[in-house]
Amino acid sequence: MNKDTKTIFKVFTAWQDDREEVWLRDMARQGWHLVKPGVGKYVFRRGEPQDVVYRLDYYSLWNNDEKQTYYDLFEQSGWELVGELVGWQYFRKPARAGEADEIYTDSESKIKKHTRVIILFGILLLMMGLNLINIGHMQFDSEVGRAAVTGLLSLAAVLDGYALLRTWLRVRALQSLP
Repeated sequence: MNKDTKTIFKVFTAWQDDREEVWLRDMARQGWHLVKPGVGKYVFRRGEPQDVVYRLDYYSLWNNDEKQTYYDLFEQSGWELVGELVGWQYFRKPARAGEADEIYTDSESKIKKHTRVIILFGILLLMMGLNLINIGHMQFDSEVGRAAVTGLLSLAAVLDGYALLRTWLRVRALQSLP
């Protein structure tokens, strides 16, 4: 890796998107601009230090026409798409005094964004629960294998349930804002 790029391993959760945005802005102020987001991995390119606002949106886009309309809307508002990661869209634009630096200016839109995340976590939790029920009917070479699969799936379900709860608490906090 050359000295003009840098990879940083850092983990943020779905309910910490605001912290992630602040961290990315701080990196840009230091001259490191996001090139590619990854799961716990960020690739940056060295450039001039700038005050750049980063915003994340969660919106799974399957339809190409819908995706283009969505991206065009952000582009018309001055936002540049940096990348997409498992439904999370990473946008940025230079900070300018007197200009809005939010993609969602009202609590209701922020609530909807996090509700989309809750729905994803809920679907994943349901799928894991159904798989845990089905494990009793599956063939395994050994009981150790069955126990390992059950343990891993149970751990994943607990972590997903925790993420669902934390994101739901974030929604509740947003609902209490004026």
